[in-house]
Amino acid sequence: MLVELHIRHFAIIDELHLELGPGLTVMTGETGAGKSILVDALGLIAGGRADAGMIRHGAERAEITASFAIAAQSAVAAWLEHHDIAAEDGECVARRVITATGRSQAYLGASRVPAATLGSFCEQLLNIHGQQANQGLLQRATQRRALDMLGKLSTPAAQLRTRWERWRQARAALDDLLAQQETLSQADLELLHHQVQELEALAVQDGEVESLEAELRVLGSAGEVIQNAELALAALSAEPSGANEALAKASRELKAGASVDPRLGDIAQVLDEAQIQLTEAIGSLERYLTDIDADPERLAAVEQRLGSIDDIARKHRARSSELGEVLDRLSTRLAASQDMEGTLRDAEERLGGADRAYRKAARTLHEARRKASRKVQQTAQGIIRSLGLGNATFQIGVHHQEDGTPTSHGLDDVTFGISTNPGQPPGPLDKVASGGELSRIALALEVLAAESSVVPCLVFDEVDTGVGGGVAEIVGRCLRQLGASHQVLCVTHLPQVASQAHHHLRVTKQVKSGHTNTRLEALEHDDAINELARMLGGVEITATTRAHAREMREQAQEGI
Repeated sequence: MLVELHIRHFAIIDELHLELGPGLTVMTGETGAGKSILVDALGLIAGGRADAGMIRHGAERAEITASFAIAAQSAVAAWLEHHDIAAEDGECVARRVITATGRSQAYLGASRVPAATLGSFCEQLLNIHGQQANQGLLQRATQRRALDMLGKLSTPAAQLRTRWERWRQARAALDDLLAQQETLSQADLELLHHQVQELEALAVQDGEVESLEAELRVLGSAGEVIQNAELALAALSAEPSGANEALAKASRELKAGASVDPRLGDIAQVLDEAQIQLTEAIGSLERYLTDIDADPERLAAVEQRLGSIDDIARKHRARSSELGEVLDRLSTRLAASQDMEGTLRDAEERLGGADRAYRKAARTLHEARRKASRKVQQTAQGIIRSLGLGNATFQIGVHHQEDGTPTSHGLDDVTFGISTNPGQPPGPLDKVASGGELSRIALALEVLAAESSVVPCLVFDEVDTGVGGGVAEIVGRCLRQLGASHQVLCVTHLPQVASQAHHHLRVTKQVKSGHTNTRLEALEHDDAINELARMLGGVEITATTRAHAREMREQAQEGI
């Protein structure tokens, strides 16, 4: 539910704060006072297009803030959680700011969001019907969605979307294969075959490149390495006694002195350990010199092997260590290309099966739509006629395109048609219905959808255009009926509609110090009666007019 609306520097509004409650709230006032500006402000909150011309003259920016009450565990609460937006104390604040450059910023809670995201949030909470907004009702997609919602067809529609997604994936897979087949010529296939054979003949093993490179480093410097090892061995074994004997002699002298100072015994032990390690090192050097072989033939073989690997790697623009991965990729592509005909056949069979399943689901949804359309058009027609279109014939057409291209919503073309004159066949809404008639058709559909609609706040801008008398009273009753299950805001010029309100707001325009400003005032019982009298009586309000207004309001409030 919309709890609060705050507007600053928007159109002729300097600053306005509005608190809203449940039920039907009407906004009345003289023409040009700014009633529809409030609806325009809500349209911006709902993601409408921003324009610098909306900013009040002399201000740098306009700002509209709306606070919505969010029910716990609701779909809207889940949406906010999914988008990581917090609803504090069960409320979420939506804000739209328009700058003098025409750019705008949108906010949800403490987060800045794209205007489209703000619109996605608000469309779950707010449904605006006005002379302009009702143009959406002229679109075939809107009419189809309305039928599905009014006919409670969410289950077959969801089943069809699942079938469509499977068809779409199968179609995409086949298209990819066909594109591969078209781009892969015979020459390409022969080259691919040659590349695989070449890599298989090279047969690079895992870790082979790294091992060969390490061996090459040793073989390339074998003479120098041997000289280093021999000099080290000579230094350790130099005559007359060598390093080993020197350590042994030093250890014996220290052990002799240890009888006097035991600390020398610890040092002697360290020298004994050093002698053991030295003996092992001399042995390792001798074995190394025995094993190492400065073999020029082996050096040439390693260099040739690495050269061959590097040449192939450059051809594939890969590192030498990646040739195994290159072989796997090319082998997979070659296998798929050689079996393209069979692969295509399998893909075509999968697409055919998905297509048949989709068309079966589309036919099921079509039959459900046809059945629902008869009930919906009959009920809607009754409401439309009661709203001042007594001769109207409302019709819903559902035309199935058996061989049409699959879409996520089926193969049906759903059209709303109306005739407002006896003897004339129903025609498309955009050809027959006026703006006021569109508003009343929208109202009829909202009344019909009230039981299943999950949008809590409905806004109607001059839905009563072109009606009066008893019809206007019926329009008011319909709006009040909607107010029993929804929050309804309605801009109206008719006292018959305004009298039905649970809450009455008067919009006035004031000129002060050369500046025009719109004000909003909540009317209690006597003030509401005076406003109804003004709407009834025009310039001069008589006691009779006021009595008529009082009677009208009391009867409406009592449900008579």
